[in-house]
Amino acid sequence: MNQPREYAQLLRAIGKALEVLNFGDFEMAVAGRDFVVRGTAVASTEQAEAQAIRTRVRKFVWESLPGAAASEAEIEFAMSTWPAQLDLRYTTKDMDRLQQDGKAKRRTPAGVPDVAGLSQLLRTIGAYVEQKKARLVKISRYGESLVIEYDTVTGETREEMVTAGSLYELWVKLYLQRSRGFEK
Repeated sequence: MNQPREYAQLLRAIGKALEVLNFGDFEMAVAGRDFVVRGTAVASTEQAEAQAIRTRVRKFVWESLPGAAASEAEIEFAMSTWPAQLDLRYTTKDMDRLQQDGKAKRRTPAGVPDVAGLSQLLRTIGAYVEQKKARLVKISRYGESLVIEYDTVTGETREEMVTAGSLYELWVKLYLQRSRGFEK
């Protein structure tokens, strides 16, 4: 088994990126040093929210591609199938950039993070896997169900079903440890 990675920070950064896209159900698998995410960006029933999602998708997907930006008609056509099934790959370079962006936004502690947010949920799952000194294989979320698949130090593959509620105690412990770090 390869050396276990520090998943908490990596998964928090990816979670922040997925929050921008308003991800619903998804599967996230480790592919070498990359993370591959396949999931659905949730459609909003509120027109203003739907427009905000479109604007975020345009900014993070279309405008970040090299070359000329897509035309309004191309974007509208692509968005017409919303909610969109998305396949994303986060490379080491992407994760470094996401972590740096996150650090720049968190120069000072601005209160308690949203425990229900996807970034905090993924951070907690990362810490959970780290505590087991395991290697993450896959995370799946379908509705309220979360399944974590990991390889143990003995080479065994394990799969655990958890809930956000069952991870809450670990999240609180991690939050208190981080907040003490800001006080120093």
